[in-house]
Amino acid sequence: MPTRVPPTAAQVAQAVVPTPASSDALICVPGQTMIVTGVAPPRAPLLLLFGTRVVGGGSATASGDFALPLTFGVERAGVHTITVQVRGARQVVQTLTCEMPPTTPTPVVRRTR
Repeated sequence: MPTRVPPTAAQVAQAVVPTPASSDALICVPGQTMIVTGVAPPRAPLLLLFGTRVVGGGSATASGDFALPLTFGVERAGVHTITVQVRGARQVVQTLTCEMPPTTPTPVVRRTR
């Protein structure tokens, strides 16, 4: 049986066409959905993490393939890590870097004199 090769970052972002950033990170736009695909152990339960926060999950098929949707909310601008790991075993099966561009200025509370 041939060894499966994990997909590249360009193959992972199917719903959003990634624009390479200076750091080769995917560009993640608030309100957009990206499908994170890859290969995991067959029928493995999976968790999808944005940074350290669990934002979704699912399971791999009998052949080990998975496709997990990730919809971006309003997040801080900067570089974030997207990770897919096996639930319970915490085995990492996919890691991506996502750059959240600045959208609008963050409101700042100013004191009046």
